[in-house]
Amino acid sequence: MRRAARLDPAEMKDARMFSTLEGAKKFAKNLKSLFDDSGIILPLNRCQKAAAIAGGFRDWHDLSRSLAGSDRPVDPGAFRRRLIAFLPQPCWIPVLLWLDEGKLETIDGEGLSHNYYRAVAPYVFSSSVIHR
Repeated sequence: MRRAARLDPAEMKDARMFSTLEGAKKFAKNLKSLFDDSGIILPLNRCQKAAAIAGGFRDWHDLSRSLAGSDRPVDPGAFRRRLIAFLPQPCWIPVLLWLDEGKLETIDGEGLSHNYYRAVAPYVFSSSVIHR
C-alpha cells in the first residue's frame, strides 16, 4: 500500500473548500492524507464521495459533470454540516480540527487551546476502537 505524501498545512488550507473540479480533487486528496496521518483507513473513493456530498452533489460523478465547465460557489456552513454528516464518527474530530485550524483561541504561551483535551480525548479513544 502506498503512503500518501505528507502535506504542508499552508497547502492544505487552500483546499479546505472548493468551487472548481481541480479544487475538489485537491480537497479529496488532502482529506485522504489527513486520515492517513491520523491512522484512519478511509479509501480515496470514500474521500471523493465525502467531498462531493459536502459540496452539495449526489456523488463524485455528479460533481465532475457539474464542475467540469464552470465554477460553483459553496456555502461554508452547509459544506461543513454535510461533510461531517457523511463521515463516520471516528473521522469527525480530525476533520473538525483540520477545518478549524488557526481559528482556536489559546490560553497560554505554549499554543494550547482551551478545547485541547475536549478534542484529543475522544480522538484517542475512537482511534483505539478502530485499531482493535
